[in-house]
Amino acid sequence: HLAIVQVPTGAAPEGAFTTIDAVLAQDDGGAPVALTPIAQREALLPSKLSGPGARPTVAAEIADGMRAYTIKVTDISGVGGHALPGDRVDVVLMRRLTNENNGSTTPNLVSQVVLQNVRVLGVDLNADPTSAKPAAPNNATLEVTVTDAQKLSMAASLGELYVRHAVVALV
Repeated sequence: HLAIVQVPTGAAPEGAFTTIDAVLAQDDGGAPVALTPIAQREALLPSKLSGPGARPTVAAEIADGMRAYTIKVTDISGVGGHALPGDRVDVVLMRRLTNENNGSTTPNLVSQVVLQNVRVLGVDLNADPTSAKPAAPNNATLEVTVTDAQKLSMAASLGELYVRHAVVALV
């Protein structure tokens, strides 16, 4: 959706691209990713696009109206390190409830699906959707709605959150 627009001499911001080929060459010939919102007919500047060898930021990957929410995970609670940016996961809450029966406390484990089919934006500091390198994670950043972020915040205060790959089966 790029177009060349004629402007008076000296009206274009310093460093603005003057050809579409120059914009496409910005990311080593691949289509660059907008790092910040760009308005229609706004001059394109290199600082607004991913540059040579740069990878898109989480802000560039997130869909309109969505939010990034990061949860703490371990190699057990985070799909064994196999969840990668772009994957779809379910988030499950595990919590321990205690029942008091005749003076003794018996722990009960309860699980509940909090969110389903959520897109992974990043794992630890890896937000590169072309990455194929699994690693033991410490956190996972998920793409959620504001309401989903509230659910995750509440669920995290109740127990431990687990990420499970969302699996779709053909029947």
